Amino acid sequence: MRILASKLHRLTRTSRQGFSLIEVVLAVSIMSVIAGVTLPVTLTVLDRAYSTATKEELQNLADASSRMFEDTRTLPLSVEDLLIDQGTPGWSGPYLPGSFSDGISGLGGYEVDGWSNSYALGVSGTALTLTSPGSDGDLGSDDDIILTMDATQILRAQTLENLAVINSAVQSYNALNLA
Repeated sequence: MRILASKLHRLTRTSRQGFSLIEVVLAVSIMSVIAGVTLPVTLTVLDRAYSTATKEELQNLADASSRMFEDTRTLPLSVEDLLIDQGTPGWSGPYLPGSFSDGISGLGGYEVDGWSNSYALGVSGTALTLTSPGSDGDLGSDDDIILTMDATQILRAQTLENLAVINSAVQSYNALNLA
């Protein structure tokens, strides 16, 4: 019985001594390789998610800008114009639902892209250009995400509606007065 107890004591004592230096180095090496492989993949997946979210938000901004143009015949010069009445005749917004803040930049959530960079809005005639600086944060680089909304179709539809009303009025006048 004593022999069994002494063998058990030796086994438990040797198992309590910890890891050898080789085992620790091997474990750290394996974890480093795993981290080295997964980090670029994770960054690529996050970048795609930010890009997709930014494209969706740019489309929402373009849709809101179209609604504002239908009401006011003006295009927004900033995202704030879609949320707050700046005294524009015919404004019936807000054209974007709710309001929230970006946790990183502190700006309004509609004002920044997926990377927390501010959008740039530009108006040229009846065209509104919405630009995200992309992942590098620099406007004018290759990774910019650009969406252009042209209000010409809205003007054309409103003109056709007005012409239909005028045509109907002329036909009614002619039916009454030229009989």
